[in-house]
Amino acid sequence: MTLRQVGGAVGIALLGSLVAGTYAARLDTTGLPCPGPAADAAGESLSGAHALAERLGLPALARSADAAYVDGMAQVRVVCAIAALVTALPVAVYLPDHRPARRAGAADEDMAGAEADAGQ
Repeated sequence: MTLRQVGGAVGIALLGSLVAGTYAARLDTTGLPCPGPAADAAGESLSGAHALAERLGLPALARSADAAYVDGMAQVRVVCAIAALVTALPVAVYLPDHRPARRAGAADEDMAGAEADAGQ
């Protein structure tokens, strides 16, 4: 239970960092009147970028923030898909088979019974 909780927390932190890093890297802050502080405010969060864009009348900043966030989420989706596949492979190989064993002639008997029922 502890391992699952720690793994979940670390996974969320890593994926959140990936989104935040991608968002900050792809956010286009050209056209801001004071690029330093305004760009930092816009780069902190999507809602901050939207508030700044509304206050300064820069719809291009809002569109850029939306696109940067979607790009970050797309990267997270790819990373999660790869992690799921990498995890599924060993599970498929090493998971024990718990299906009950069938007798060798059981399939033949089942087929003969089905044919007899269909003929009636």
